[in-house]
Amino acid sequence: MDSPHREETSHPTDPDMAAGAMILAGDIGGTKTNLALFPPADGRPRPVYSRRLCTIDYTGPEAIIEDFLDGRHQEVEAACLAVAGPVTDGQARFTNLPWTLSADRLGHRFGWRRCRLLNDVEATIHALPLLEATEFEALRPAVPLPDGNLAIMAPGTGLGMGLAIQRRGEVVPLASEGGHADFAPIDEESLSLWRYLKAQRPRVTLESVLSGAGLERIYQWRRHLGETHPDPRTAQRIENSDDPPAQISNLAMHRQDPVCVQAMACFVRCLGAAAGNLALTATTRGGIYLAGGIAPKILPELKRGGFEAAFLDKGRFRDFLASVPVRVILTESAPVLGAASVAMAWNSAR
Repeated sequence: MDSPHREETSHPTDPDMAAGAMILAGDIGGTKTNLALFPPADGRPRPVYSRRLCTIDYTGPEAIIEDFLDGRHQEVEAACLAVAGPVTDGQARFTNLPWTLSADRLGHRFGWRRCRLLNDVEATIHALPLLEATEFEALRPAVPLPDGNLAIMAPGTGLGMGLAIQRRGEVVPLASEGGHADFAPIDEESLSLWRYLKAQRPRVTLESVLSGAGLERIYQWRRHLGETHPDPRTAQRIENSDDPPAQISNLAMHRQDPVCVQAMACFVRCLGAAAGNLALTATTRGGIYLAGGIAPKILPELKRGGFEAAFLDKGRFRDFLASVPVRVILTESAPVLGAASVAMAWNSAR
């Protein structure tokens, strides 16, 4: 029996909307799920009803969708869902949850004419052309090339990555599981971190460091070093918290604990170095975008200089990286918007 705890944002449904005309779009993540109903429309999709739910309060994704619809099944014609994991041939496997999902199974269960699953970062890429200027924050003011390659890094519960090419004004996403590539130390400090983590796990991946759990690991490593002692009161707050990474981040942002401050600085430098590597890998003259749940919340830390210094620190390719724009996507609804835009394209093709 599911006992959902949720933060809800809703919009009244248009009473004139015909039954079976709605599109369900959503983003099912490792921590939270955002779902929304959209009427078919041109331009940027606008939801008429949306909710945010706590993913782990449910037994599986079907239960989340069932609770969201709450008797609205007949209103939905088609669905496009972004999931936090790889998608192959309509089958999704969640990276940080013991769940699988099938587009065919969902369509059959809920009676949808069509259903598609997307990786959540792929869905975010689909949203990029639709986002407004106020939904970005520039970390590096370089001008993007209109036909330049793009890449996204999305640290959150895990670390999502995605690539895209631009062709004649169209953005074409390319799937990536780069978050599970090996973490590469950039200096003696991060080498010490790598050794600490390698003693605990068979592989040290980028996600091992650049995620919510990764921030907590960095904090524990800094405590293990013993070079700086945490404030006993704040250390207890972290230990007793239901969400230690959020506590560490908040304490670092407010400069309330020296170990949290050091952990955040290390996290930001490692993120900058990894983003620089991704920019080199994909020659992203169209820009690097930071998405996910963490980047918008630590924006002041990203602007302090540690991110940019590590991003540019690539030897003779420093000048190339200086030409690469870096932007933070501020809205958490981007994957839902991208999924909705993909579903809207079905109607346009009919």
